[in-house]
Parts: sequence; C-alpha cells; structure tokens
Amino acid sequence: MVNKISIGEGWIVKSPKIKLFYRIYEPVSPIATVVIVHGLNEHTERYQHVAEFLADRYRVVCFDQRGHGHSSGRQAHINRFYDFVEDLDFVLEFCEDNTREPLILLGHSMGGQVVCNYLGHFSHHNIKGVITSSANLKIAFHVSPLKMKVGKWVANKFPQTRFPNDVNPEWISHDKSVVEKFIKDPLGQKRITARLALEIYNNTLTVNQMASKIKIPALMLHGGDDKISAVQGTLDFFKDLGSKDKTLKIYDHMYHEIFNEIDKDLPLNDVKNWLQGRW
Repeated sequence: MVNKISIGEGWIVKSPKIKLFYRIYEPVSPIATVVIVHGLNEHTERYQHVAEFLADRYRVVCFDQRGHGHSSGRQAHINRFYDFVEDLDFVLEFCEDNTREPLILLGHSMGGQVVCNYLGHFSHHNIKGVITSSANLKIAFHVSPLKMKVGKWVANKFPQTRFPNDVNPEWISHDKSVVEKFIKDPLGQKRITARLALEIYNNTLTVNQMASKIKIPALMLHGGDDKISAVQGTLDFFKDLGSKDKTLKIYDHMYHEIFNEIDKDLPLNDVKNWLQGRW
C-alpha cells in the first residue's frame, strides 16, 4: 500500500521584516518530523526528492533560510551567524505548535553548521535526533591571507558588499545535470556579501566547541572527495560528539552534495535505515 503524501506550503512570520517560506510533506500517519536545513545559496526546492523519499513514514518540513529562496531578508546576507540559529529555533517552535511527534534535524553544508550550533545552544524542543550531510565545519578550499585580510576589512566597513561565491559549481556533484541545473537555478544566489562570508568562516573556528554538548542520537555523513566543506571537519566533530548513539559514514569519491550524487541512493537509504532503526 502506497502511503499518500500531501504537500503544503506557507510562511512563518518571525517579524515584519523576516518571513520564512516553508514546505511540508505530510504522510497519512507520520511517526516523526524531519526538519531539513539547506546550505548556502540553496532553497527548499532542491530537497524535494529527499523529502519525498522520507515522507512515506515521516513528516518533512523544509524552509528557506533568511536571504535565500523565497524567504525575506537581503539576499545571501546576514548580520551575524547566530541569526540563522535563532531562525531555526523559531521554525522548530512552529513545528511543535503543529505536531507532537519527535523532531529530527537534517542539515546540509551551512545548514549542518547551523544545526550543530543550534544543538550546542538549545535543548528545549522535542529534538530526538540529528543528521548532518557534508556539514560546513571546516572549509576545504584555500583562502589566501591577503584575501582574508581584505575580506575582513570590507566585511566590517562595507558589510553588504557582494562578491562572487568562490565555490566552483562543478564541485557539488559528479552528476553534470545537477551542476547544470544549479548554475541555471533562478533562486540560487551566485554572490554573497562580505559579512556573510566572514560570519560563516569565523563560526567554523568555534563550532567544534558545540560537539561535546550534543547528547542525542547523531548520524554524520560526508563526501570523501568534498572540495567545499572539508571531511576533516566532520571527523573532528564526530570524535568530540557527546552522543552515545552516533554513526559516521564517509562516501569515498563523492563530492559535496551526497544527496545529489550519481550514487545518491546509497546515502539516502542510509538516512532512512538510520531513522527506521530509531523511530
């Protein structure tokens, strides 16, 4: 019997200036809710196949982070990294107002970075598990000292100055169709502000302090050939993770977006099997 899925969408209004777009994938009898937190220059629609894959048993909530996709806020800009963390807290309050099932966080790249920060600071929601996908806990590509110095000066003096994103689209996946779609995506930002870039980088220098504070079941996944977010960041975080129930999977030869790789069925099934083993 196929579990029928209904899809709804709307806005979570945090303030007059901050409205977060969300989409919910709802099975008939969900046993838990998975909240997907996307990465930099992404949006919810890039996770439709992930949501539909999991929604046979789980309610899946995707939302566009501020400055991304359909959500409000200056595009690809943030005043402080913690704004992303507080937005996630607000989204989880919305989820708890609408369901009593356990909450599981799934964060990719910068979204994984947000999730790890969140769990190190908050514990008051019904969060029972966490999954990270190529979490941005350490940057993989080299940034010259001169560029870093100039970037910090610009971020402090002219924070909304926009620069091209240093990430090469070909680094996201071996699947050329995924790369081509990403390049042509009208909702995907190709430029970021100096302040956002600095906030992301600075946070990678301190996020490991959150690892020992996380006690819930955790599944950490990473592409072995990730050229964007260093696999070593996930390895280091996993080592210090306070969870007794923790699982690590590194996918050799996969690039950054493991759920958009040619062999994406492998990590997708690993996620579903991990979830089904607990909920």
